[in-house]
Amino acid sequence: MHPDALASHRAAPRLRRRYATGVPLAEGGTADVYRAYDATLGREVALKYLRHKRPALVARLLREARALARLQHPGICEVYQVGESEGRPYVARRLVDGDELNVALAGAPWRTIVRVLRAAADGVAAAHAAGLVHRDLKPSNILVEVDADDGALRPVVVDFGIVHDLQRGSGTLLTEAGQLLGTVQYMAPEQLRGTPDAIGPQADVWALGITLAQLLSADGRTPFRADSQIGLMRAVLRATPQLPDVGPPALRAVLRRCLAKRPGDRYRDARALVDDLDRVLDDRPIAPRSAGMRLRSALEPLRRHPLVAISALLLLIALGLALGLELRHREHLQQRRDRDQRMPTQRLQRRPQAPAGRPR
Repeated sequence: MHPDALASHRAAPRLRRRYATGVPLAEGGTADVYRAYDATLGREVALKYLRHKRPALVARLLREARALARLQHPGICEVYQVGESEGRPYVARRLVDGDELNVALAGAPWRTIVRVLRAAADGVAAAHAAGLVHRDLKPSNILVEVDADDGALRPVVVDFGIVHDLQRGSGTLLTEAGQLLGTVQYMAPEQLRGTPDAIGPQADVWALGITLAQLLSADGRTPFRADSQIGLMRAVLRATPQLPDVGPPALRAVLRRCLAKRPGDRYRDARALVDDLDRVLDDRPIAPRSAGMRLRSALEPLRRHPLVAISALLLLIALGLALGLELRHREHLQQRRDRDQRMPTQRLQRRPQAPAGRPR
């Protein structure tokens, strides 16, 4: 449905009677989500209602629905219908009956956490393959169902409200009030800088890395910490992440690559991240980084702290000069010692010899 058609659509009486709204599931800044019953198809659904019928919000709702309609993956929450009821635009989607990721995995061993995060990343990989970037991945947007047959944990990615379509170039980074869209704790550096053209799958890789580090940490905190929003943004842009010391070294290497400041130094998309998480779970070596990526990673602390880098360089220059002067001084002393040792021999060689046969 065209955005103008959605905005002007008047719900028929049959549509208003179709859904019986029940318990609220979530509240957001612009929309509310309810548990509802679809009387026509006889199933429970989740209804996402907009609070206001502003054109920008309606366009975002429609963009989310269109994005989800392109995806067919068990780890992605599918959309059933888009419409309007009693003046409120809505999306009817699959009801995911589960807890948020951080609640579902509270106290779980590291292998379980990695296995579930890997499954969620597999759903995100399907979105990346379709040219879509979620841009708001975080524990509250990954719900975990428990399989009734085997008790396995099944993560489902929800809320594509600020999805970015790489093929159409859709999706702004700011609200109507000029505020950044997304959650700062999980936003990649390029998102914080507010450059839409720089946003790609690597932004979702960053958010998955933040989420994984948070789930593995003992205190449940994200790896970048500060006392204020501005301080947090500065930490994301410049600071080194505080990674949990859990699991094998390969797991921390995966986290470091997810949280590289430069998008090009991260996994290219969620599929590459899934491949390395599989290697971690199988106790196999992870994929090696290129020499250029290793060099940039080693130089990253110096780039983020230029004054420290300059001080260190000046110190190295001073030490080099001091060492050079010391070596030159020692060489000069050695030359003097060698010259002093040769002088007696030279004097003896220059003494006149007595004439032959002359008494002494």
